[in-house]
Amino acid sequence: MRSRRSPMPRDSESPTKGNQLRATGIIAAVIGVILLISLLAVGAWKVGWIFKEANTGQQSIVFNESYQRQQALVTSVDSQIQTVAGIDTQLAEPDAPTQQLQAQRIATVSSICQQSGRLTGTVTLSPSDRAFVTKECG
Repeated sequence: MRSRRSPMPRDSESPTKGNQLRATGIIAAVIGVILLISLLAVGAWKVGWIFKEANTGQQSIVFNESYQRQQALVTSVDSQIQTVAGIDTQLAEPDAPTQQLQAQRIATVSSICQQSGRLTGTVTLSPSDRAFVTKECG
């Protein structure tokens, strides 16, 4: 009895070892390209956030140094100094609620000091307001 061998498949019908390696290489290259694109996209996104943060910080600086913002701070400081003058007048009265008025004066002076510290020189305080800030804020 003769053993029957199956006929040899043609080269075009069965993958050879070289073809398998070539297919594996192509798949690895595609995966590599996808990873590279992903890394570039994530990197670009991260750099975009960094630039956005820097831009936001710069816009904040420009806003705080603008003439209108500085003028608003000067107006607020002047108004609060008038409030402190009113509190001082009330404190001079004999039956004034001293503890509450002193607490209100401390809070108002603290706000004045904070706001005057944000002035950049674009707009300046009046001489009397400057003297008050120098005396109270040290």
